[in-house]
Amino acid sequence: MLLAHPAVLRDLVERHTALQRSATARPADPAIGRQLADVSYTLCVTTGTRDIADALRAARRRLTDAVDAVTGSGAGVAPGAVLPRPAAAPVPSAARGVRRTADRAVRPESRPAGHSARTTRA
Repeated sequence: MLLAHPAVLRDLVERHTALQRSATARPADPAIGRQLADVSYTLCVTTGTRDIADALRAARRRLTDAVDAVTGSGAGVAPGAVLPRPAAAPVPSAARGVRRTADRAVRPESRPAGHSARTTRA
């Protein structure tokens, strides 16, 4: 089974918590209800569960395991604890502005424009 990156799980758990608070404060707002349902569904799919409570438990367990793997401790993290975000990886300068050539036709340099690869016989 594929596992979501801890940063993705952390973001989903934080969004779910914030939307849950907003839904409690404004229960009649349909936009918040839709967003909460979307995040809940995404959490369930990401964690391989069918219930949001199970999804939150699984996500928090995965986050705890990720922190334990980094720190080397087996102490774990208290539920609801704020975990540090990973530092953003710098983008290599060679990757900036690179375009894929597979999406467009590239004419070989050996043939001038207007000439095809076909040869004709007289």
